[in-house]
Amino acid sequence: MQNLHTFKTVEQAINNAIIDHLKSRYEINDDDLNRIKRYTLVEIPSEKEYGDIAITVAMRLAKHLKEPPSKIAESIVKAVEGCGITFESVDIAEPGFVNLRLGWNILLDTLYEAINNREYSCWDILKKNDGAPLSIQVEFVSANPTGPLNIVNARASALGLALSNLLGKMGAEVEKEYFVNDRGRQIDLLAESILTAKKIEDGEDVRYPDEGYKGRYIEELASEMNKDLYRMRDIKGIGVWASEKIRKEQERVLRDFGVEFDRWYHQSYITDEEYNNVLNTLRDRNALYEADKAVWIKTSEYGDVQDWVLITSDGRYTYHLADLAYHINKYRRRYDRVINILGPDHHAHMAMMLAGVKALGIPEGWLEIIIAQQVNIVEKGKRLKMGKRLGRYITMEELMKEVSPDVCKFFFLDRAPSAHIDFDFEVAKKTSLENPVFYIQYAYARIESLRREATRAGILIPDNLQVNMGLYGEEEKEIAREVFYYPQVVKMSAMGRKTQLLTCYLHNLAGKFHRYYTRNRILGVDRDLSYARQLLSFSVASVIRDGLNVLGISAPERM
Repeated sequence: MQNLHTFKTVEQAINNAIIDHLKSRYEINDDDLNRIKRYTLVEIPSEKEYGDIAITVAMRLAKHLKEPPSKIAESIVKAVEGCGITFESVDIAEPGFVNLRLGWNILLDTLYEAINNREYSCWDILKKNDGAPLSIQVEFVSANPTGPLNIVNARASALGLALSNLLGKMGAEVEKEYFVNDRGRQIDLLAESILTAKKIEDGEDVRYPDEGYKGRYIEELASEMNKDLYRMRDIKGIGVWASEKIRKEQERVLRDFGVEFDRWYHQSYITDEEYNNVLNTLRDRNALYEADKAVWIKTSEYGDVQDWVLITSDGRYTYHLADLAYHINKYRRRYDRVINILGPDHHAHMAMMLAGVKALGIPEGWLEIIIAQQVNIVEKGKRLKMGKRLGRYITMEELMKEVSPDVCKFFFLDRAPSAHIDFDFEVAKKTSLENPVFYIQYAYARIESLRREATRAGILIPDNLQVNMGLYGEEEKEIAREVFYYPQVVKMSAMGRKTQLLTCYLHNLAGKFHRYYTRNRILGVDRDLSYARQLLSFSVASVIRDGLNVLGISAPERM
């Protein structure tokens, strides 16, 4: 099965035809042409009556080309009709939409490609000029090693894993990294909290530090603490021991969630030379100044609303300096791009970092920051107040005991990162088809059951069998059209950082198949009809399996 029509081949043929047409008909310089090439010329229509594919470039070019969109659209139609692909229809709608309808020749090719080609949904987009893959580092979670991972960390875990998988689908070489903040005041507070808990255990009348940590895990660490560390009241030693113990536990919990990192980079790895390199670079670029005996970075001159302290009046390095040194380290590791996923309380830090790397001379666009918003625990219709220092929170491990990682991931990925989530345990714990994850997984399991039954009966569709497209009707065409869209949905999800597009797509596809399955027999019908329906069903299974794998969710063959 070579050179079959898929969304990617159709898009490429249309794009090439439109660009060649624009070059020949209009006076377009190279800069304008490059800008046009960055457009998404081929789109999925919002409504079925608009056709199967929409081309909207005529409206975007009207002002530049000084022609009405409708006239540009007329010329684009001629280009599309000569692109080498036969469409069922090519129409123009006001003010300048070009709407295409797909024939069964294209859709049938898509079905074959979906079941035969595991690279069906991959794109060669994130490449360098020499064709090598872009190297992209995705840093996520990076929670302080001061306590168990919580439900917000679980959301960041799901998002980081899915985004890494999506970028890999776009042709990038992706590395997942976790930054361990194992230095600073928070580690001292952790040690002081553990020491206090041990003193209380021994009957001393003491109080926890005002900004310290509380909870059962602090008491457990106090009980496990080395006697010599306790006897010497060694705050630094307790902090090193406890933070690494917590980090190892975080790693285990993440692994249970299905997330493994390529690299764990500790703040303690950053050398004095690296800190000095940052300071010297900023001084050379006139981006530092001293005030109130502290050293400040002029982030307000690089897009932030304020300046920030890098060295305090008593000579301590701030976390901001450490993070800038860490990112210089990333830059010298020659990543082409870096994406950081931060928690909901990091908006100010995001602005500082974007301005800070610019002040260091790192090219704009190299660093991208995504904020994963708050996850609120809902119990009996009310939001619960949570926090490590309050000693009240739902740990990631506790979450997984109540709700499977598959369900957690889907619920987190089904909303935009910028949206707050109210996580209702009662809804998430449902194991019926009301739960969207089970709904999608059950569609896949149903099809795999069909495959096993067909195999046992000796009626499984033979490899490379050419089915008769005349056996398909409008219901089959609707499903085949959804399969055709899958690569584009993957691309939009990856490039727009919108995992919710993929979750919504998979839910819709599963729904279409469930309805089809209840109305149509796949096996036990005329052989040729069975083959045609098996082809359709197995293409749906391929897409669902691939989509769930991208999201980091399992595709069980039996349920």
